[in-house]
Amino acid sequence: MRYIKNGEIDIRKLVIEQVKHWYIYAGAVVLCLLAAFLYNRYTIEQYEVLAAVRVEQSSSQSIDPTKILFGGETSPFRNDVEDEVFIIKSYPIVSQAVRHLNLGVNYYRLTEQLGRFIEMHNDMPFFVEVSENLLTEGYAGEFEVEFSEDGSTFQLSIDGQNVNLDWGKSFQLGGGSVQILRNDSVSLGEFHEFTWVFTIPGTKAATYNYIDRLNVSPKAEDSRVLFFLLTGGNADKERNMLDALLHFYIKDDLRVKNQVAANTIDFIESELQEIRDSLNKIETRLELFKSSKKISDLSSEASKVFDQLVTLEEEKAVLRLKDKYYEYLFDYMDSPESSDLLVSPESFGVDDANLNQLVLDIIQAQLQINSLEERGNVQNPIYNEMKVRIEQLHKVLNSSLSNARAANQLKLQEVDRRLSYIESSMRSFPGSEIQLINIQRLYKISENLYLLLMEKKAEAEISLSSSTSDIRIVEPARMASPMPISPNKKLVYLIALFGGLVFAFSFLLVRDYLDDKIQGKEDILERADIPFAGEVVTAKSTELSYLKENPKSQLAECFRTVRFNFNYMIGEVETPVILVTSTIPGEGKTFFSSRLAYSISGPEKKGIIIGADLRKPKLHSEFELDNNEGLSSYLVGRADLDQIIQVYNDHLDVLPSGPVPPNPLELFEKPKFRELIAELKRRYYFIVIDTPPIGIVSESAEIMKVVDLSVFVLRAGYSPLVTIDRILETTTKMEDKPFAFVINDVEQTSGYGYYGKYGYYSE
Repeated sequence: MRYIKNGEIDIRKLVIEQVKHWYIYAGAVVLCLLAAFLYNRYTIEQYEVLAAVRVEQSSSQSIDPTKILFGGETSPFRNDVEDEVFIIKSYPIVSQAVRHLNLGVNYYRLTEQLGRFIEMHNDMPFFVEVSENLLTEGYAGEFEVEFSEDGSTFQLSIDGQNVNLDWGKSFQLGGGSVQILRNDSVSLGEFHEFTWVFTIPGTKAATYNYIDRLNVSPKAEDSRVLFFLLTGGNADKERNMLDALLHFYIKDDLRVKNQVAANTIDFIESELQEIRDSLNKIETRLELFKSSKKISDLSSEASKVFDQLVTLEEEKAVLRLKDKYYEYLFDYMDSPESSDLLVSPESFGVDDANLNQLVLDIIQAQLQINSLEERGNVQNPIYNEMKVRIEQLHKVLNSSLSNARAANQLKLQEVDRRLSYIESSMRSFPGSEIQLINIQRLYKISENLYLLLMEKKAEAEISLSSSTSDIRIVEPARMASPMPISPNKKLVYLIALFGGLVFAFSFLLVRDYLDDKIQGKEDILERADIPFAGEVVTAKSTELSYLKENPKSQLAECFRTVRFNFNYMIGEVETPVILVTSTIPGEGKTFFSSRLAYSISGPEKKGIIIGADLRKPKLHSEFELDNNEGLSSYLVGRADLDQIIQVYNDHLDVLPSGPVPPNPLELFEKPKFRELIAELKRRYYFIVIDTPPIGIVSESAEIMKVVDLSVFVLRAGYSPLVTIDRILETTTKMEDKPFAFVINDVEQTSGYGYYGKYGYYSE
């Protein structure tokens, strides 16, 4: 890369080169800004809607339905904040919101000003009703609607086919039906000239779309506040979606909490029904017994025995209730996949803290599994964790349950023993009194249990009806900003401006890196310490007389500089002979040699230029002379020297190439060519020889043997860098004869810009 020297970047050169190509920067910036304008104009604007909720922490860390039964809180344990993110974005909840707002159908309106469609949600002149099967799966394609002038009918374009329809008339589509209804609350007058389009992505696709676009995250790592962000093309639509989502989210939270409470109330109701039937039968039996036996009350001694029996029976009832619960748990263990939630041990009077905790842990895990399954979140890592946890809890529960039931059986046997002892003491009582005691104790036990359960059922129903969600809306859905978040027009233009500059800069760097052409003298001097005669700027005119007519031009100054350098290189030579060649065609050697000769010639400095390129003669064209006879004619002996020399002006003669011979190299190898040079040196002040490219043919190498200076012309932006190496290889065979490099066709701003800027040169 030309900007790097010895591992360091030449900042000055880099800046000069970049500034020189300002037009590339201008073009790149203009194109990028145009692209930014089109992007801002036709990109659908996106608005951001936000909302916030707080997930309250329940006072208990476990789901305990017995607290409903025995006077505690109704709120079951809710998943942690991180789990709430999965719940809010679950398919069932999002799907409910999508269906509620009928987002399975999208509406768009073509704006003539912007030339693009914008999404609509409210204030539309019509709405579409789709059959359930079609609404769920959706339909690919767009439907274009155009109203008639009076609004009585409309034209519907379906898959490129136009159909005229009446309002409310359904049509079949993809295995379902579609009906377009007029919105009577909106006047068609203002919408008549618009083109409307609706699509039917379907509730399933719309649900997944919102799941992907919805961003739910805690405010901070330990915060229980969740932020909801939703971005879309219609702010009202996204705001309504967030409101609906929060509504169904809270509703689902209450459903999960009430599910546990309702399960406990159902259990109480089933027990009440059984006790109610038993109590009615016992009450009837007691009345019949009293009326038939003519007995109303027990004796004092019998009353004492009755109180003892009631106490023991109540204790036995509690133990039997526990045993019933143990049997209930064993039945659950036989079918652990049951979706019914367990009832905690405390509901049956079981006061085993270890057993209570095990069951509550199972309830908590089972509820989380059910919630995740209902929401379609079985891929959630928590789902698998809860599955494994339940299996482990079941193993521990099985062992604890066996021990607890065995201990309860021993207590039952002890109560039965005490009951038998008391019952044996009743043998001295009259038979009718013994029967009355037994009937009354059954009635008393059933009545007390019935009243207790009725009280707890009433408390549970009151708690259930007053149950509130742990989800509290902190901030309802609103627009995060009145301005669209994208496209950010100012930022887009700024990026386009910066991008254009970066592109132009990168383009120039890459072009420079890939460029293998010579651009200036630095490319030559960096290769080796070799003679450099100067640069020739791009000519503004191809006329040879331009140098004479514009003696103060940059081009004239370039040739004066080159001429001075040649004099220094040649030294004290009476008649210098200068050979001009190149390595490949097109480098401008004939252009340079002709103007060099023209520049050197003058009063008392008459010179001659020889067209030694016998293969492709061009020198005569530069001087507008004929080429009928020339150097080739002289060398083959067909013409004398005076016959082939043509006068261009008083100070310069031209010896053209002449007809193309079959063997140019052989002509230059003959002594006659050396004799020609010797004769011309006697006649002229200087001699310039225009030769063929040395990299193509070998005549130039032969001519170099008789010259005082060989000039190799290179062309900026055209000659490959490898050309320099080829020339250096050639110069090693020149027997230490002087040579020089000249760069042709250099842009006039390079090296001469300072003087040109201040008017030193006159064009």
